[in-house]
Order: sequence, then structure tokens, then C-alpha cells
Amino acid sequence: MDFELYSYQLTAKLRSILAKPKGVLIEGSIDETLPVLKSKLLPKQGLIICVGDVITNLLVEHNFNPDLVITDGKTKRELIEKPFQNSNYISMKTKSPAGMITKNAWSTIKKSLSQLSEGQYIHIEIDGEEDLMVLPVIIEFPIGSKIIYGQPNKGAVIREINQVSKDDCISIIKQMLKITF
Repeated sequence: MDFELYSYQLTAKLRSILAKPKGVLIEGSIDETLPVLKSKLLPKQGLIICVGDVITNLLVEHNFNPDLVITDGKTKRELIEKPFQNSNYISMKTKSPAGMITKNAWSTIKKSLSQLSEGQYIHIEIDGEEDLMVLPVIIEFPIGSKIIYGQPNKGAVIREINQVSKDDCISIIKQMLKITF
């Protein structure tokens, strides 16, 4: 199914469903979560995708070498002091307002996968909000990849991409409002 042909708008019902972490929640401070993240992500097997500024900066700073990072320059909707920048990452830019997945953002995620297959690290910068990008990443990326995203005021969530997670995300997308502009 070519999901990137449309943009999708989050509904109020889905917002409450997506507020709950899906995957393994690692609760605690950075010092508490870092050893658990290391045990679950290293040695590296499959692609590592990181969504969110704080978690991206943490993983890159501690040499986890995520293959794809997706940031929006904000945490809890506030601009962060030091947005992610790293010369090892090729930058791609797209727009996706809060509560939406634009067809351009989805297409950019698909394009990033082909560049990753060439061995490059990719940084997708979202003008808007990156939270919902977890959904197209899980749908588009290969089984065996791992996606990590921050859970505000709690810690980090790791979700392995498998057929169950793909089916779950497809179900969520199908419940979103489809926009054809």
C-alpha cells in the first residue's frame, strides 16, 4: 500500500492511544537508562532509528551510531538550546505540522532508507513535529530494526520492528483522517 500518497491527521481518540508507550519503556534518568539502552542496542544488529531530539543527542553522544535520526529542534514543544548537528549525518528536511504525517515527510522517510542502504547516516529535520514519524518508520523499515524514542518525563521507549508492530502501525494509520491535498 502506498501510504506516502496521502497526508494523515491524528484524531482525538488516536491521540490518547498514542500517548501510551508501545514497546519497552525504560524509565529513569539518563544515568539509569543508559546501561539498559546499551544492553538492548549493543552490539548493533539491524538498523537503529532514533526519533526525538533529546534521545538522539544522548545516543549519538554515547556512540550508539543510530542509522537514522529524526528531530524537530524541540522537546516538550519548546526549542532546545543545541539542536542536533553532526557532520557524519546527511541532512534531509521536510515539513510535518503537529498531529500530522505529511506525504512529503513519509516520502522523505522512504528516501532515507535507500541512502541508508548505501552505508550513510541520515538526519531528517522536521519543520513542525517529529512525534508521529515513528509510524511510517515502523511501516517502511525492515523487520529486525529497532526504533527508540523519548517518553517525556519517563525515559525512553525501544520498539523492535516486526510484523506485529508493522500491523499495529498500519491499523493506526488507517484510523487517521486521510487528506488528499
